[in-house]
Amino acid sequence: MAQLFSVNQGREPMHHSDVLKSAQSIVNQRGNEYGDLSSSFVRASTIASAISGKTISSYDIAIVMMAVKMSRIGHNKSKPDSWVDLVNYTTFAAQFADEEPDNVRKLNLAETKQNIADAS
Repeated sequence: MAQLFSVNQGREPMHHSDVLKSAQSIVNQRGNEYGDLSSSFVRASTIASAISGKTISSYDIAIVMMAVKMSRIGHNKSKPDSWVDLVNYTTFAAQFADEEPDNVRKLNLAETKQNIADAS
């Protein structure tokens, strides 16, 4: 059985507290690089809605990303980054789960083009 190694130490088996600390560290780092978490998910949901022609929420984006991480873990359960990312996407889904349906944007073509232009 493969052991899960610490992101920070590389040789010690990862402990659940290491996963949580790494997850928080990544959120802080990505926030500095990419900006506000909620805004990032709104941009992603706007783009996904435009591509699919369906209304996709920030919650939906987080759930899909959880599925991607679970798929990767199914292929390689020893990669710490996948576990850390899964923790973060799970917490994002929890944060967005209580969005009111009115907060899910129904996009028209002009609004979608403007949102994509603004995101560029």
